[in-house]
Amino acid sequence: MPVRSFMKSDLAPRLLAGKRFAAFAVCRRDWRNNLNTVRALGIKQGGEFLGGIHFIHAGWQILSLLSYLSKGEGRERYLA
Repeated sequence: MPVRSFMKSDLAPRLLAGKRFAAFAVCRRDWRNNLNTVRALGIKQGGEFLGGIHFIHAGWQILSLLSYLSKGEGRERYLA
């Protein structure tokens, strides 16, 4: 994931050291693990974690993403 790569870079400690940060995750299944990973890496780089939130979209991940990207909104159901 790009955020993980950044959090492990040489630039991250210079940006985060002694600063407060929050994180958010946007996904369906793995949001908890992703949010926890970003929190842990940010703290490791010297930041102070204030909190996090996750956003989910109902439905199958690929169809949800395609629907949102094409129409800017999700659908209640994909198959009748």
